[in-house]
Amino acid sequence: MRVPAHMVQSVSIARSWGLVIRRGSLILRCGGSLAAILVVLTCAVTPSFAGWSAPRFISGPAFLAELTIPHGPLPFATDARGDVAIAWPEFRPVGHPPNWWYDSSVRLASAGPTGRIVTRTVWRHAHSLIASVTVVLDAHGELTVAWIEAPSPSGSPFTVRARYRSASGRWSAPQVVGRSRTAFYYARPELAVAPNGEVLLTWNAGSTVGVDAAWRSPGHPFRAASLVSHSQRALIFDPTPVFDPSGAAHVYGTNVTSAPRPAPPKPPPRTRGVMLSTRAHSHRFGAPVIVGPPAADALVVSFSTGTQALAAWLREPYPYDAESPLGTPYARVMLHGSWKTPVALEPHSEGSLVTAAGRNGGGGGVGWLVTSPGGYSPRGAMTATADATGHFSASTAPASGLVPVARDGAGDVVLQDIVLPEDLKLGITPSGPITASPVVDPVTRGAPEPSPLAPFVGGTPLTLSESVFATAESPTGRRVALVWLNGLTGRVGVSTWRP
Repeated sequence: MRVPAHMVQSVSIARSWGLVIRRGSLILRCGGSLAAILVVLTCAVTPSFAGWSAPRFISGPAFLAELTIPHGPLPFATDARGDVAIAWPEFRPVGHPPNWWYDSSVRLASAGPTGRIVTRTVWRHAHSLIASVTVVLDAHGELTVAWIEAPSPSGSPFTVRARYRSASGRWSAPQVVGRSRTAFYYARPELAVAPNGEVLLTWNAGSTVGVDAAWRSPGHPFRAASLVSHSQRALIFDPTPVFDPSGAAHVYGTNVTSAPRPAPPKPPPRTRGVMLSTRAHSHRFGAPVIVGPPAADALVVSFSTGTQALAAWLREPYPYDAESPLGTPYARVMLHGSWKTPVALEPHSEGSLVTAAGRNGGGGGVGWLVTSPGGYSPRGAMTATADATGHFSASTAPASGLVPVARDGAGDVVLQDIVLPEDLKLGITPSGPITASPVVDPVTRGAPEPSPLAPFVGGTPLTLSESVFATAESPTGRRVALVWLNGLTGRVGVSTWRP
């Protein structure tokens, strides 16, 4: 974790750059919270892609306007049946500067495996501000949406709210789940759903309190919130909840401590990646485990079974440099429930982003964005693969330009281009062919299957539009979904992948 201005960036892939909304957050931490990436893409969609459904579209200038406002991630979820749900905040300024404020609402677009996409207002409140909207779907199509509300410009504590919709379509009443006294945009409510449909909601309750958690069973509201742990090592910024296939819950993120001397005028902070876990189907978290030793940041963890996982992070240079968002990519595997020795994937490189996707059988793939020495400009993506014993291959630049970023409940891996969005974010014009992104690499080891986002060539006279895209993976079963927005036409497209 870095200085507060950088906190939003130094989170796992799902939420760092809006590339992927991972299962149970969504993304791309869902979410968070995920800042939706604005990327330049063609508006053309080819008629047929292996495994991908024909795109369905949502039209409307209001939807376009809200998706392109950078108030946070694009919360998006799917399930193994092919249901999809997209949630977003809407704001209407009221009053006059400097005393103006917002009327806010939570909006939701959802659909079954086929048929039209229906949009509705989940919650509306005058004179309030909302953030960190997050949504999940369980295996039967039951939907949960949560968010945080500030009742006034100076109001505190902030309120964490939620609603759920049963598989039959019945909506619950809005529920106050908990409170937070941390900075408004750092509270970051996040959702995860277990294989049995149980839902976990976590948020940062405050810098001296730690992470709060609330649970609910299918068809029931959230029960009373409780503190994940009283340990100082559990004071986690950007907490990310996830369930493994066994039904055990995990919450991971960045813990910040003060380093020992030199002290004057103040010890620099030391960061480490920590995770707290329950046993399968339990609500009791154990002691925090240091997954990324100091000085680790941007931790991401991907489980393939209850005892097999892959973790990756960036190790910051030390002495601590508060101005640098860079770090050396590290990773390690969990084997039989125990973490193996951390490995420096490219000891002499500096990365500004790291991803991980566990593979069935153990190990998995790690990707990272390599930057120019001492600078912020990306110069390429790198990847390395771990086997089940914890041995990592030599790092390589993937010929396709795609790196593993996430997996669905069955082990199908999502590959994405992580250089292009960052290039465009920095105003760098792409040159040469750009690979379609994202792509699904089926667990059956068939040929990778590109999504309906068509490739383009930088510098050629193509009709381009500013677009948003995000992917979500089903927490159970085989399904990946993609949502994108064409800034030229205002149409939002949705497509789902299934073998």
